Amino acid sequence: MSILGLKRALCSAVSLVAVSFSWSQVNAQEANAEKSAGADAAYGLEEIFITATKRSESLQDVPIAITAFGATQLERLRPSNLIDLSGAVPNMLMVPAGGSGRNSVSIRGLGGGIGRSSGGAVGIYIDGVYQGFSETLNAIMADIERVEVLKGPQGTLFGRDTIGGAINITTKKPGNEFSGHAAIEYGNLNHVKLTAGIDIPLVEDVLVARISGQREWEDGYVFNQFDGQTDIGAKDQFSGRAQLYFTPNDQFSARLTFTHLETDDTPYTGEPINNFQGDTVPYFTNVNGTYARKLNADALSLTMEYEANSGYVFTSISSYSNSKDFSTQDTDYTTQAHLFETFRGNGDEYSQELRLTSPTGKAFDFIVGGYYFKNVNDKIDVYDIDEASYSVSLGFPAGFPFPPTIEPGQERDFTTKTVAAFANANYHISDELTVFAGLRLTSEKKETTYSIFGSFTPFIGFPNIEDFVSKTSDSPLSWTVGARYKLTEDFMVYGTVARGYRSGAIKDYFVTPADIAAETGFFTKPEFVTNYEVGFKADAFDNRLQANFAAFYMDYTDIIGAIATNGSFTSILVNATTASVKGFELDVRAQLSETLLWSASVGYLKSTYGDFQPTPDLDLTGEPLGNFPDWSLSSSLDYSLPLSNDGTFTAHADLAYKGVYATTPGEGLERREIGGYVKANAALGYVAPEEVWSVTLWVENLFDVDDAQRGNNWNAGQGFFNDHFVVTYEHPRTYGLTLATRF
Repeated sequence: MSILGLKRALCSAVSLVAVSFSWSQVNAQEANAEKSAGADAAYGLEEIFITATKRSESLQDVPIAITAFGATQLERLRPSNLIDLSGAVPNMLMVPAGGSGRNSVSIRGLGGGIGRSSGGAVGIYIDGVYQGFSETLNAIMADIERVEVLKGPQGTLFGRDTIGGAINITTKKPGNEFSGHAAIEYGNLNHVKLTAGIDIPLVEDVLVARISGQREWEDGYVFNQFDGQTDIGAKDQFSGRAQLYFTPNDQFSARLTFTHLETDDTPYTGEPINNFQGDTVPYFTNVNGTYARKLNADALSLTMEYEANSGYVFTSISSYSNSKDFSTQDTDYTTQAHLFETFRGNGDEYSQELRLTSPTGKAFDFIVGGYYFKNVNDKIDVYDIDEASYSVSLGFPAGFPFPPTIEPGQERDFTTKTVAAFANANYHISDELTVFAGLRLTSEKKETTYSIFGSFTPFIGFPNIEDFVSKTSDSPLSWTVGARYKLTEDFMVYGTVARGYRSGAIKDYFVTPADIAAETGFFTKPEFVTNYEVGFKADAFDNRLQANFAAFYMDYTDIIGAIATNGSFTSILVNATTASVKGFELDVRAQLSETLLWSASVGYLKSTYGDFQPTPDLDLTGEPLGNFPDWSLSSSLDYSLPLSNDGTFTAHADLAYKGVYATTPGEGLERREIGGYVKANAALGYVAPEEVWSVTLWVENLFDVDDAQRGNNWNAGQGFFNDHFVVTYEHPRTYGLTLATRF
């Protein structure tokens, strides 16, 4: 080969090496880019799909202020019930029930109603079914797929009594493969919790069953000096669910669900801090009566969906439930045998919802539907009174000749019937801009049959009444209008105006013939809230940061109130006044690294009565509504470290703060401030490869905070022995171990 040929060959070889090297660099860069993209995806936040608009949509696309928790978040937070979860929701407050067992939840400062016939301010829905029994509202967080807390009036799609918001709970559906899970938990106070669930395919890809349940026990933690026992606060609860899921084809599905809830608790309803035997020592009381709370509730629901070839979806949700409750309480909170109460209830509830949902992807889409609801509830309160001591405390002379004792009490039969039609529509002006509107027309009828009985009540001004029937009828409107605009693919702003209502009330507590004869003070019309709201929802840093913000102003009118009369526990019902409620909420989630997730929320609220002077001696103009904190904050950190054996080390910590707030104002009632403390929880765990088993060490109320989480006046106008302020302290610190398995 010539010198020239050698040079040419050498140059060709060098060129080939250079081209090959350059090509390998390009491939390496592309591979690194793909690897980087995959890493980014791994670091990104999990997308949460919700059904707040009766469609499955991404949380970030829905123009509503929502705090949502998926199944993974719920496992990390470990809430036993809705009260435990409420600490992580800005501008939400839920505290333990009082002696009668009635639960109440507040959102944006709006909470429980007046008396049993009045509606609440927050509707709770489980798998689309409204929960009308107040005794069952503190839902147990077992086998839950998702919890959505919607803030502000939700009357268009969720209906009555949602002026503060709605809580939409979705349980886990059966899976098509045979699988299951089980866990056992043990902690101090002899805390034991057993959970289990199993999916059983009956016909492959057509019919599957799911059975799940939870049983929980715990000893009491409040010492009663009277009997030397520490039974108060004890828990014995069971919840179970059985499902059949039928999917014969891609167009039709049917889900039949039966749930059972049973409790036999010794409830902690609070301690007096200012009566003649009261003190400020947490978890210490001195009462001669017993406490009990029993609940037995069953529910059956059937959800069917059919999707036509055109894309239209027809949905039917049918439900029936029954609830029986029994509670006792030493109402005088002393060692004296003044007053001991027994509460009994038995109720049936029926509902039917039908919806037609149009397909998406076009300029216009909509949902139309109809709804029927009926609630029949019988409540009996019996008062075991020691007439000798109780009458003296009321001012009767010792030895007053009362007739032979017949235990006094009240019985009320409540019936509520609701029929509604609703529609909600979106018009997509462009890919970025959507306007929407909704309307709901409701016809609601309430009927109460009232009786008061016994030999003692006539002597304190309440003649016996037998089966007095009172009725109300209203047809209020709920509506929503608004718009949302996507400034970028990852940043959406919205504005809404929504109007909702709380149903009217009928007086159902110590009714007198004068109440019945009066033209006012016995019934109320509904109260209304108009909510003006703006907000944004944003994703950033390749979906590693998510921030959702809402600011609102609520115009609250025709507020239902109970105004005390004659210095006693009797009252008249009125649509009292107006108020304004304003504030904001911010939810943030950040995937700080592949192993570290941070979540936080902050809420602020300020409420103010309008011109309101309920009695000549009481002027509440400009005062806050009460019973709700100005500030609420929460934060959590989750660390997940993969190990060399394919197992995972996990760590979790969370804290929640509810600011100081005053109790509801009123004539002769002490306004006391409660709240204003931080509660923290933590956990460390190990998850075996393929998640076949796990172990978790946990502690709740890490710093053993014993501040008051609930306070209420027991002011019956009955003198020194019977008027007091009762507080319920936070549950003391608990810690333990959980072993779990999946198969």
